[in-house]
Amino acid sequence: MKVTFITSNHYLDTAVPLINALSNYADMIVIVDCLNEQKKLFFTCGKQGLEKSSVIEVSGSKINELPGYASLLQENNKKIKVVFVFHKNFKILSLNAWANMREAKKYLDNAEYIHIQSLTARNYFMVNKKNNKKIIIDIHDVIQHSGIKLSFWSKFIVNQWLRAACEIIVHNSSCVDYMENVLKLPKAKINILPFGQIHLTAKKQEVGINPERPTLLFFGRICRYKGIEYLIEAVDTIRKKIPNLKVIIAGEDKSGLVASKVKDCGTYEIINKYIPNEQLAELLSKSTIVVCPYTDATQSGVLMTALTFNKPVVATNVGGFPEIIENGITGVLVPPKDSQRLASAITDLLTDSGKLNRISENIRKKISQENYSWDYIARKTMDVYKKH
Repeated sequence: MKVTFITSNHYLDTAVPLINALSNYADMIVIVDCLNEQKKLFFTCGKQGLEKSSVIEVSGSKINELPGYASLLQENNKKIKVVFVFHKNFKILSLNAWANMREAKKYLDNAEYIHIQSLTARNYFMVNKKNNKKIIIDIHDVIQHSGIKLSFWSKFIVNQWLRAACEIIVHNSSCVDYMENVLKLPKAKINILPFGQIHLTAKKQEVGINPERPTLLFFGRICRYKGIEYLIEAVDTIRKKIPNLKVIIAGEDKSGLVASKVKDCGTYEIINKYIPNEQLAELLSKSTIVVCPYTDATQSGVLMTALTFNKPVVATNVGGFPEIIENGITGVLVPPKDSQRLASAITDLLTDSGKLNRISENIRKKISQENYSWDYIARKTMDVYKKH
């Protein structure tokens, strides 16, 4: 079986382990959409004219030399070929976009199935739906998060993709009713496949938790829907019982939301930038609890990364969180936008080491189950392909 898998730099944390697992069952060509400024993340420019190249193919042993999540791609009997497509911007009406599409199109020629995560207009016009290709759409956010608005054109293109697909893959059941009743998509072609463990490129650091200073970790890009203001409000309450509390907020905050609300530098460590995997592994290792106070959600890579480190997570009861977290067993769920309930749940865990340890052990057992392995998810993905 020959599969062309179209993704973007943003999805590599979950795309890479899935691609590796799929390569046990199919020959894989992987197309990765990137912007020009991201080229330095993968290649040393100035050599071999790469600074002028928009489409760069990598295969064989060179795959393992790639940095970041891409370095986790494992050559499996030469069944994986990676093609990076670098764009000046993501506008469809540009000569650069059409030139890239024309060059990348050849990697679709022999595909039996096209698995698409990057639902852009450019890719929509690149994929030829008239040549009997079987299109599988893998969509992370069917319902847009609060505070994030798509243009009419973007919504139109995503809807066109969903209607062009033979099958649609989503990662939790919370969006199925919306897809069926609002988008009017047939339920029969909607497939729910979970995320597996999300391994970082860095190994787990043996930093160890400081028992004298319990530490909360919030990580990931700072957006309105992630409810950071409710965590900050909760911290004021928690510190009345746990005065030596430490809170790490790690992630790019372009809106300045954190800086406008955090005044207590003694309690907080603010890391306002993209967090590389090596640093994130260290932060996770030394944290006591990971907090996800989101006001809405779909699935969560943050959650699956925390669970890979066996970290208890206190999260809101929204989106796909309750499908992964068993309340009181593998984490704690609280209502959204309720800083007092959030504070109470965190305080309860931090003052009960036995409960913390039990939850960590339960996570270890849960995450080792077959349905969270990427091979299991790949086999289920293959079943989706074979429906057509």
